Amino acid sequence: MEKQNFMIYGSYGYTGQLIASLACNRKMKPILAGRNAKKLLQQAQQLQLDYRVFDLDDTTATDQALGDVVTVIHCAGPFVHTYQAMAQACLRTHTHYLDITGEFNVIEGLMSMSEQALSANIMLMPGAGFDVVPSDCLAYYLKEKMPDADKLILAISAMNDPSHRKLMVSRGTLRTMMNSITETTYMRDQGKLCPISNNIKARAFPFGKDTMFTCEPISWGDLSSAWWSTKIPHIETYMAAPSWITPLRKGLNFVKPLMQAWPIPKLIEWQINCLPEGPTQEQRHSSQSRIYGEVSNASGKRIAALLKTPEGYDLTAESTLLLVSKILNGQVHPGFQTPASAYGSGLVLEINGVQREDIV
Repeated sequence: MEKQNFMIYGSYGYTGQLIASLACNRKMKPILAGRNAKKLLQQAQQLQLDYRVFDLDDTTATDQALGDVVTVIHCAGPFVHTYQAMAQACLRTHTHYLDITGEFNVIEGLMSMSEQALSANIMLMPGAGFDVVPSDCLAYYLKEKMPDADKLILAISAMNDPSHRKLMVSRGTLRTMMNSITETTYMRDQGKLCPISNNIKARAFPFGKDTMFTCEPISWGDLSSAWWSTKIPHIETYMAAPSWITPLRKGLNFVKPLMQAWPIPKLIEWQINCLPEGPTQEQRHSSQSRIYGEVSNASGKRIAALLKTPEGYDLTAESTLLLVSKILNGQVHPGFQTPASAYGSGLVLEINGVQREDIV
């Protein structure tokens, strides 16, 4: 069977819709896919695209659906629950795998499949969107500038409105955040993932001239992807967030056992479903994301850089299609890969609106 074209699984979700619409604007013809036949039919009719209905739990149907596509963009999260089934199907059908996760444990899981991917002659690349293309490329760039770096710090300012008072996230992102908000926060030290130490707390980072935001430590995907790309043994990741997030996280820690007790999960899901599907086009276009990165070495020398990008969801649509284009053109690096390990630090600069500057 000759392989051609690409598939978007979970194409009717908020981010999947953005990717599919941008693909159509660029005269690309992805195959839409997911398990909800009604939503797929509606989307396929609107975009005039082919579609396939299948559940990842049905291995026969999944293998048949993937059999003739070159690569799949996996958009159905939370990925901790779905990545294994999709990745295993890609291994069986020799289909290149992309996803848009920012979950470090998912990246770790796919990393462990690297030898299988090499044997199948396919590429497994998580983090093909805002999580983690720009931060991965920035980390790789800083490592190039300081090859002996032994510490990497990344801080992200994204998913906030211009006033920096409220989150602008999709329902899918919020579900992932709620799944992890009471979990242990991690860092990487001496090359190993470990709970964050007590002396690592919120701190302010420069995101531009006269622009400082206080950022909280988080378990961002770069704890795994940036380590794979750079092999820097100590990595910390932070995110700027509205001021109410910190007390919320602390408060939830006191009621952590209740978060999984019936009917709390049902109530949380009901509340999420009452929210808008995601940021409006106007909100996205009026926002900008920024990533601060710094590396240091054993002698205490430090260098830093700042990356300015389009809003995160818009960048995800751009970066996934950029990666798909490279794969369809035969630019493939089998095995587990991060965006930067496969395509270098300049990958993100191929996206319109991205700027990188060194900080003196």
